[in-house]
Amino acid sequence: MCAQQSREYDKLIKPSEMIETLESSLGELDGKITTDIQPLRHFMEVQQDVNDTNGFFLCMTAQVPSLKCFGVKLLCLYPGNKGTSNPTHNSTMLLYDSVTSQLLTQIQSNPITYHRTAAVSAIAFKQLTPKDANNQVVAVIGSGSQARSHIRYLTTVKEFKEIRVWSWSADNVKKCISDVQLD
Repeated sequence: MCAQQSREYDKLIKPSEMIETLESSLGELDGKITTDIQPLRHFMEVQQDVNDTNGFFLCMTAQVPSLKCFGVKLLCLYPGNKGTSNPTHNSTMLLYDSVTSQLLTQIQSNPITYHRTAAVSAIAFKQLTPKDANNQVVAVIGSGSQARSHIRYLTTVKEFKEIRVWSWSADNVKKCISDVQLD
């Protein structure tokens, strides 16, 4: 997926709406037994020819009977791609109608994963920090896509006096800060 497509997702998905939707969904599950089905992930190590680092393939399935749908997220995790033009994570989601078995949608899901992960982190942060904990310092470990989306979502639920970003690479920290300031 190119950066342009990722920015298009960012324009469509509003942090406050994602947080509200997930808060509602998580709240519905609070203390309840759900009929949703989410088996354990399937995992396979992938032998690579290009370097000594192996990749990994994960298959995550789920069904929500009340919505009459089921789906799968297919994730390729290639740590050896770090520092190259190829992403370390590549994922696709397929959503099916559980009555007819028809494919409802197929999407490249890296950006959705960044949004959902950051939104759930922001919800947890909001719930676990004191209500008067504004204007504090928050540290983000890492400077990639997840770091950028976490900063975006955390600043939706709290105000911070300072945001610190740590990475092995000072250049990556500068890029992360630049990208976040452009939002």
